Amino acid sequence: MLKIGLIGAGKISETFHLPAWAQVVGAEVVALVDPRIDAAKTLGQEYGVYNIFSTIENMLSSIKLDAVDICSPHVFHADHAIRSLESGLHCIIEKPFTTDKKNARKIASEAEKHGLIVMCAQHQRFRPESILLKSKIDAGELGEIYHVNVEAMASRGIPVQIDNSFTDRRLSGGGPLIDQGSHAIDIAWWLMGCPSPSSAFAVKHDGTAPKTGTTNNGAEWNVYNVEDFATAVIRFKNNKSITIRTSYFSNCAKDIFSCEILGTKGGITWPDTIITQPYGNDVRRKKLEVENSSLASVAELNHFTSLIKGTDQAIIPLEQSVELVEIIDGLYESATTEQ
Repeated sequence: MLKIGLIGAGKISETFHLPAWAQVVGAEVVALVDPRIDAAKTLGQEYGVYNIFSTIENMLSSIKLDAVDICSPHVFHADHAIRSLESGLHCIIEKPFTTDKKNARKIASEAEKHGLIVMCAQHQRFRPESILLKSKIDAGELGEIYHVNVEAMASRGIPVQIDNSFTDRRLSGGGPLIDQGSHAIDIAWWLMGCPSPSSAFAVKHDGTAPKTGTTNNGAEWNVYNVEDFATAVIRFKNNKSITIRTSYFSNCAKDIFSCEILGTKGGITWPDTIITQPYGNDVRRKKLEVENSSLASVAELNHFTSLIKGTDQAIIPLEQSVELVEIIDGLYESATTEQ
């Protein structure tokens, strides 16, 4: 039985990670770390986790583990991963992998040095719709994929947070571009086959969101110093491209998280799986049925444990996680320098 330490007792742990770990055979969460010790105890009791620590140092020195699941605020991901790797533990890290490329490369170096598994929790790759589309694309049914447009737009979509962990750049590393963008760009890039980027251009907008407030989903903040909205073009070798729009706070017509994938023999949408292909002088559209209804978060954790056991090949190779951070870093640099 693999013993897992969970770092962070926030909403992502409560909503996704702990319920998913409860369904993984052959692994169990045995320790929980959060400086808000009372909140950690309450959450731990709900899932039968009774080894509660206020610091990662106390956990690492007090209990034997096989791996950690890092769900702390973004800016702490690198430090928590490196400390865990130095203690001989495999790591799964909630997105974004890190907030900058220097730390992403450092994690990769430490993982190689110690011979340990590090995986970023890009659970969108494990959705049944994603797996179906990937199989169609890899089989050549859409021809060469040359463009993906991604929408990750929310009108009032600030995540439920603790102590401004998403809206204070000092904790989050950025706004929707690094948060929602980590998922949105990753799924588009993966469906394209992860081509090598050649250039990137981005624009971000600030000032729509008030500096303090509350949204209908219960998110509260009294610090807001990240972008409200960002749009970008990523160019890859062989004239492939991704375009993206993403927002926490905008006056958009509707909230949406979707991709439109264009290929030389057809196009397809994600996650609603509508395929468009030539039909005589016109096109024909058809919705593809998704048979597997498994939860992506459970499939993701099952895959992580199989990597530790050496029984599977990586669906999210570490070098791709590092490269995604480099892409997003480049987008922020472009938006900041206006170049």
